[in-house]
Amino acid sequence: MTTLDIIRKTKAAWSALRDADAETKNRLLTAMADSLVEHTAEILTCNEADLEAARGHISDVMLDLSLIHISEPTR
Repeated sequence: MTTLDIIRKTKAAWSALRDADAETKNRLLTAMADSLVEHTAEILTCNEADLEAARGHISDVMLDLSLIHISEPTR
């Protein structure tokens, strides 16, 4: 899926999300957080690969800004 595909899907879903009640929005946010936690290892592996591919092509400052830092989730 490309970034443009993601943008299109997001725009298509926006009206339903915009009008959803707080409980629905909270369930969605919780599901998103759970998914991020569940896929943390994969996300970090991909981030590391992206950083290595970018090394030498972008500044060290941009590399530092692109590094994902993990902290303990709070709920």
